[in-house]
Amino acid sequence: MGLEVNEGDIQELVEEHVQEPTTDELMDLHRKQQQEVIKEISSEEQEKTTEESLTSNEIRKMCKMWETVQNFVEKHHPNKAVAMRAMNLFNDYAISHFHEILKRRQKQMSMDRFLVKEKESSESTDSSDSVNDSESCPTQ
Repeated sequence: MGLEVNEGDIQELVEEHVQEPTTDELMDLHRKQQQEVIKEISSEEQEKTTEESLTSNEIRKMCKMWETVQNFVEKHHPNKAVAMRAMNLFNDYAISHFHEILKRRQKQMSMDRFLVKEKESSESTDSSDSVNDSESCPTQ
């Protein structure tokens, strides 16, 4: 496979890179970049919608089923090393996504509980203060 490069080819390549892009070329490049950003944003929105449509119980059930499949394959597959590699890849690229969703939801629930307790304790403190104030001021 004899590729020959001559002086003319090199000169042509250098000239192509010396020329600055035209306004039309820059606009085209900008349009393409915007389209990529729009595609990325729409895929993120679609992912969020999909994530929101799944309940935590559905995710837990799926994880339990995956655990059952893993145990079965570990026991019965003739080539354990290949099976483990495949399961680890699937865990890393697919199942970990669902574990992260559960972790985020658990963290959010913990934060919500904390905030509700804080709000309730501050409200009870405020109401007890008002009761104490009314008791300390005699009515005439």
